[in-house]
Amino acid sequence: GLSAKTLNKTKSHLSHFTIWAVEEGYIRENPFERVWFSESVKNAPRKKPRIVFKPEQLEDILGQAKTFDKSNLYPFLYALVHLGSRAGETLKLKWDDIDMDRGVVSFRAENTKTGEARRVPMSSYLRVFLETLPRRGDYVFANEKGKLMGYSTIHGALKRFRLVYPMMRDAGFHSFRHSYATNCLLNRIPVHAVQ
Repeated sequence: GLSAKTLNKTKSHLSHFTIWAVEEGYIRENPFERVWFSESVKNAPRKKPRIVFKPEQLEDILGQAKTFDKSNLYPFLYALVHLGSRAGETLKLKWDDIDMDRGVVSFRAENTKTGEARRVPMSSYLRVFLETLPRRGDYVFANEKGKLMGYSTIHGALKRFRLVYPMMRDAGFHSFRHSYATNCLLNRIPVHAVQ
């Protein structure tokens, strides 16, 4: 059978369509509105431990990533470390989403997990870093042809990096989001600014 997480994700995708159908008058109500799939075992242990890196560990990881893959993995991890964003929404960033003058990165609603647009302030470090990246097309993280870099490309680079860098063995892209949030809270940055 399918896991509750998979069923809920599928329900969410279908629900977007049925909400549109209600708004357009094709159906009266969203049939998925009251549907939720819960885990069969409450309080089941997490499959993987949550990984949170300290600032000095993040610096070390970025240094190793720069040596390992300067053109793809390193810029992507640098953005994750400084934005606290999800991998998918970061990968889909376009240069038009980066406002260097105001120091803000905008995540489009269609690219976020919640379906809501949001703006994140840019650190001065990230601003300088982004200014050094080559502009190969519309996307910040583009392939050599200027097209959106595939998730499999960046995920494959992370998998190879894990093999040579032990600190990353159990970590994934989301570990950088957890680290960002935790480090912000430790530095007394309000929770709403992290979410």
